[in-house]
Amino acid sequence: MYFGQFKHGKIKTESGKVIFSNNDVYEGGIMNSKKQTEKGIYKFKNGDAYEGEFWNDFISGHGKIKFFSDWLIYEGEFKDDWKQGLGKV
Repeated sequence: MYFGQFKHGKIKTESGKVIFSNNDVYEGGIMNSKKQTEKGIYKFKNGDAYEGEFWNDFISGHGKIKFFSDWLIYEGEFKDDWKQGLGKV
């Protein structure tokens, strides 16, 4: 479910909120119906949360993820939804 602006029947390139069928929630920029922003928030249904960059619908760039189950926080670089590059726990 998408909450935000539409233009000509398509999602506009602006901030919005998406609630996925698995109850994960994304808030941030959307371009061509994909997550795309320098600062977005993705909340997983298990309590984990990511805040940072999204490119081409992936967690990519600099960001911070908080793991609810073990209270760890990773801050650093990501590429295509994976921790990759410099970072710290």
